[in-house]
Amino acid sequence: MRYLKAAVGVLSLGVLGALCALCARREPPQVLCALALGIIVHEAGHAIAMKVSGVAIKGLIFLPFGAIIDTGKRSCTYLAECGIYLAGPMAGFIAAALFWRRADPAEMNVAFCFSVLSLGLSCFNLLPIPGLDGAGALRALLLHTSDNANAAIRAVRVVQAVFTVLFFLLAGALWLGWGIGEYPLLLGVFFLLRLFCG
Repeated sequence: MRYLKAAVGVLSLGVLGALCALCARREPPQVLCALALGIIVHEAGHAIAMKVSGVAIKGLIFLPFGAIIDTGKRSCTYLAECGIYLAGPMAGFIAAALFWRRADPAEMNVAFCFSVLSLGLSCFNLLPIPGLDGAGALRALLLHTSDNANAAIRAVRVVQAVFTVLFFLLAGALWLGWGIGEYPLLLGVFFLLRLFCG
């Protein structure tokens, strides 16, 4: 089982690498700049919420489409954990609104690209799919409100499985039916790998 998890980890990194290569090849520089800025704002939202909640940050690893924040042992309530998960998307919503004042859709400037990407990615990140903030927030909220931790974890896994499979099927339909959707299809593969082996 350990080798299977290692193989899935390598495969997941390969899928993310393909996604990055596709994005770098197809998207104009202002989109890539806006995406990088969006990731920084999102992760800063998590970091600020951690600081407010008294959670120590032991390490930070930036990935192509996000980051992993190492906090060591769990050191906050489930409600605070839920708030930390939601802080990244909330920072994206706030930043999108602030940047919209400088947005120029005709020129597709960085402010416009950032506002649109940040709004879309913040909404997307709230889905209860493994690896996204929505899944972590749902887990923390259910553990906070439930007297039975095992039942809460099972409920979260069922919701994650349903949303992940639906996302993959929708991405596959876009790709097969209309020839669009390479990004969602690659993300769907990544999410399935996270669901079944992560």
